[in-house]
Amino acid sequence: MKKRKKYIIPIFVPQQGCRFQCIYCNQYAITGVHSDAFSEAKKVLEQAVLNVPKNMDIEVAFYGGTFTAMEEKLQKELLELTRSYKEILNITAVRLSTRPDFIDSHILDMLASYDVTAIELGAQSMNDEVLRMSGRGHLSSDVENAACLIKEHGFQLGVQLMIGLPGDEFAKDIESAFRTIELGADFVRIYPTLVIKDTPLERLYLNGKYKPLSLCEAVDICSEMLCIYNVYKIPVIRIGLQPSDDIQLGRDVLAGPFHPAFGELVKSKLYLKAVEHFFMHAEFAGSQVLNLYANPREISIIVGQKRSNLAALEKLGILKTNIISSCDVEAGNIVVENERCRYNLNIKDYCCNRFEELYGRNVS
Repeated sequence: MKKRKKYIIPIFVPQQGCRFQCIYCNQYAITGVHSDAFSEAKKVLEQAVLNVPKNMDIEVAFYGGTFTAMEEKLQKELLELTRSYKEILNITAVRLSTRPDFIDSHILDMLASYDVTAIELGAQSMNDEVLRMSGRGHLSSDVENAACLIKEHGFQLGVQLMIGLPGDEFAKDIESAFRTIELGADFVRIYPTLVIKDTPLERLYLNGKYKPLSLCEAVDICSEMLCIYNVYKIPVIRIGLQPSDDIQLGRDVLAGPFHPAFGELVKSKLYLKAVEHFFMHAEFAGSQVLNLYANPREISIIVGQKRSNLAALEKLGILKTNIISSCDVEAGNIVVENERCRYNLNIKDYCCNRFEELYGRNVS
């Protein structure tokens, strides 16, 4: 039976409930300001009645604030409003995001009574020193406790991570990925740290006390994390901030690894690593011409931004790489062919092999 497509109705509650000043955050720049969250939510749902496609499962997702830190009265009003549109819009899921230190059994019982299905925790890191230096106001143990409660109450668990925070490094990011897997995360988001105007991080950056990741570094770290999550079959539902009129370099973003197609860069890097690794096999060593057959939806990912992946393969001695679109090739696969043989390269199989080689862990 074919799985029905899901349509997400986003409702933004920016800055609502947030009582902290994380070092990297200017929530007003990232999401704008709405003074009346209930009225804004009502407008979104009324518009959805007119615009949402029929015969789709609908998920309402609350973004931008610390939902469970808002006044309980407002939480209930927003969730009751959503529930009143349940049958009209065929709402099958409700998702919200919050901080790990604003989760307890009372809150979770209330959310369950209003048909909330998924809760995203803004963990950002599972390293206590990174959390301290970033002004998060909670520890990794708070993330663990909140995640345990969320799973015990039957919700889907999402985890948001940030790379490149003050005090962070590659090994800490990888460890954070492993720890979110141990928490039982059902899905993940990964964001690179950007230097936003009017934040404490801006002052550190301008004083030379913080150096953001380069775009290349951020893409490499995220591609490794994506590889790990692929092994455990945990969806990474977003990589990188959504571009907007303000979230651009030279606007509110002063520095850092911003790119409007950051997620595609990360996936492209993972595919390049897979092809490069495969090229070392005896059957393909020394090939000067390579044919890569791919699903039409993934051609741009395999080619890379400005044909960067083809340039990287050329450095391995491949004089010519032909990228051939084929509907017969499933997404997540590349059929590799030279003059001697033809082989199907599955990206998830590559991730598993790389995982065992690098981390010495066997995943059944």
